[in-house]
Amino acid sequence: MSDSARLKDLIASVLILILPVIPAFGQLNPGGLIDFEIRKGGADSSPLLNQTPNDKLNIFTPTIRIFGSAGLSDRWFLEVALQSDYYEGDSLSPVFFSAVNLNWFLKENSDLMLTIGRFFTPYGRYSRLILSSDNPFVNLPLSHSWYLPADPVRGYYEGMLDYDKVSGQSMIYQRMYSQGLMLSNSAAGNRFRFELAATLSPASGRTDLGNHNRISVTGRAEASPAIWADMGISFSYGPYMRRSELNSALSERQFREFSQTMAGADLSFSYLYYMLALDLNYSRWTAPYITDAGVVENDDLILPVWHAGAELHGRFSFLPGAYAALRYEILRPSELRSTTYAPPGQNPDWATEVNRVEIVAGYRIERNIILKLSYQTSALPGAAWEIDDDVVAFQISALF
Repeated sequence: MSDSARLKDLIASVLILILPVIPAFGQLNPGGLIDFEIRKGGADSSPLLNQTPNDKLNIFTPTIRIFGSAGLSDRWFLEVALQSDYYEGDSLSPVFFSAVNLNWFLKENSDLMLTIGRFFTPYGRYSRLILSSDNPFVNLPLSHSWYLPADPVRGYYEGMLDYDKVSGQSMIYQRMYSQGLMLSNSAAGNRFRFELAATLSPASGRTDLGNHNRISVTGRAEASPAIWADMGISFSYGPYMRRSELNSALSERQFREFSQTMAGADLSFSYLYYMLALDLNYSRWTAPYITDAGVVENDDLILPVWHAGAELHGRFSFLPGAYAALRYEILRPSELRSTTYAPPGQNPDWATEVNRVEIVAGYRIERNIILKLSYQTSALPGAAWEIDDDVVAFQISALF
């Protein structure tokens, strides 16, 4: 399907969604967000490494979102978001629901709310920065954009996989949605907030239907002890593998026990025109090693990885609406742990360490239109080769 056909598909889907709602409720609040980009990546560019389709000059719309909400009563409301993007790299994806949920305030005059359906994954500081209009950078951090060889079908793998365009997983699923139930609340004038979700997969997972008879749990708690400080902690745990002919040799017991465990903390401090943000995340997958022939050679692998990031944002008093930001990150996989993959003490690191820097200058020319100019570069300090995934991008983010 061509990009123009997908765009028509998106518009038709929106009309199908909206038209029946208007006469029923009369309180529809539609909106949308479109990103326009000029992007040029290095020779090693990939949507699973630096969110860049290829190493050519691209002038395109990497993400299109149409969203809306409708009040059903004083305590019930519906939220929907339709999306098309270049997640798989070579063309706009078919239109899908990145959010569709029913929300119920459990008490009158309270923020205690139950959400049912598909919603944004409540993990990490970037759960508030999903939209490009909120994200001061053009790209997502390494925790969301760098895919590691922990695959939901094959487990740990070496080399390349060809069964799917999307191989492996990032620590947090790049599209950042989950499906299930979520309880949320805020207190003390929104100084304290929490979200707790029971979902079909953990933070790294991407699934529309259940693959297990176990739920995953993801949660986040935030506090704003002062007007200049915010802090948060997040966690996620659950089975991440999907059934396939490629892993049919796994027993049911093995299949359901492979899981992701993840925890993180973040701090941000603001002073006058400046903001400093710090993020730390740890993820651990338990995984099998399945050969190309489908033979399960190992079923006790542990794949740990750390992610740390620091951001500095500054606004310019002499030019309202303008800002600059710098982000520095480290993604550091630890030693693969197993009693069978290699002799004790000789297990290798299961993936390569990555250091990444992004510098961006932005200007909000209108309330809902932001211009951003970004340069991003990466290095692999422990590798025997250099990576060429530098990206220069100019983005216009239009919210309507």
